[in-house]
Amino acid sequence: MPRWYVSGWRLGWPGGGHETAGWGSILKDGLYLLLKKILIVGGRGFIGSHLCAELSAKGYHIHTLSPGNPEKGIPGSLSHHCGDAANAAPLLQSIHPLFSIVYLAHEGWPGSPGRDQETMDHCLRPFHRFLQAACLKQPKKFVYVSSGGAVYGNHPEPTLDEGVPLEPVSLYGKIKKQAEAMGQEARQNHGLPFLVARPGNAYGPGQVPGRGAGFIAAAIAGIRTRIEVPVFGFPGTVRDYLHVRDLVRVIRLLIESGEVGEAYNLGTGRGSDNRDRKS
Repeated sequence: MPRWYVSGWRLGWPGGGHETAGWGSILKDGLYLLLKKILIVGGRGFIGSHLCAELSAKGYHIHTLSPGNPEKGIPGSLSHHCGDAANAAPLLQSIHPLFSIVYLAHEGWPGSPGRDQETMDHCLRPFHRFLQAACLKQPKKFVYVSSGGAVYGNHPEPTLDEGVPLEPVSLYGKIKKQAEAMGQEARQNHGLPFLVARPGNAYGPGQVPGRGAGFIAAAIAGIRTRIEVPVFGFPGTVRDYLHVRDLVRVIRLLIESGEVGEAYNLGTGRGSDNRDRKS
């Protein structure tokens, strides 16, 4: 279970406390912060819409990229672009200067038994092409939103830090692990300012039940409709739940001052069994 890890000097402003910065770097950072243009890939989703609202309130100019047009609009969005990550190169080049990219999309589709590698290749291909385009653009920061549970797999420890080996069990976790590795490779070989957020299970307003995720939303809907909600996982399976508004605030902090190359677990540090949540 991830612990809350976004606090203290590691998220201090560049040039403050433990770091020093030249005037050229400070002026460049100031230009990016003044214009504050951010691209959110997957901005139509549950977390993405809340992130748009959070960043808009802080004066950021937001661009979102998602398939299809928004049904009810995106709070605080400056511009929505209909498309997919695999063909985003022209969009990336048109946003200038681009302060940051937040990648929330998950290119998933149901796989067939025994064909995990084929499924992974299909899901990761759009992300790979997007990384190539981002390397050419070179934003100030690239925040990849991974998973705080699925990438770690089954561990007996009640809390996990970022140094724990990634041993995912589910295909979803394996895809997230591979995407993290691809981003870190782009950082090492092409200078992409890549870092990873590994959130726990987000919940809050706007989460739609019945889409295979969001246990709390499903449980509340079950109570209202008096329909039994199935609980998946073995007894003793512990998950860390955090409110989506807390999550997007921390993602904003990572955009502003997270360290390139790092991975951050985002959670409350307090786990609970779904059976307890249900009761």
